[in-house]
Amino acid sequence: MIACDGWYGTGVTVSESVKAIITSPNFPLDYDNDKKCIWRVSTSDAGLIIKATFNEFDLQYNTGSGDCPFDSLTFSDGDSSGGDVIGKYCDTIYPEVIYSTENGMYIEFQTDSFNTYKGFEVTVSAVDRKS
Repeated sequence: MIACDGWYGTGVTVSESVKAIITSPNFPLDYDNDKKCIWRVSTSDAGLIIKATFNEFDLQYNTGSGDCPFDSLTFSDGDSSGGDVIGKYCDTIYPEVIYSTENGMYIEFQTDSFNTYKGFEVTVSAVDRKS
């Protein structure tokens, strides 16, 4: 499992044969308040894209007040925060699988200063663009 390495981000390299598991801090115990974690997932093969599969997911509930204003997990294309957002998730609502459109994926986990929950476990891998 690849832990949170803070604000600058942890580099994660995957391939068709090498997967990685990314988790929230302390998983499967509750994550901490006021935390920001970044993972920069990439593959060296330009013909591949990144696939993220959710294994577990339980973040702070969204109470209907906007686009995940409390704790959230955000996926973007590429390996920096400037890429197009693929999706932002909170509560217990998430897709089973997310695909990038490039050979990199930027994942950011952000928590506020109030409630904590179990968090998440996501498996990332590289797959053929045509799959």
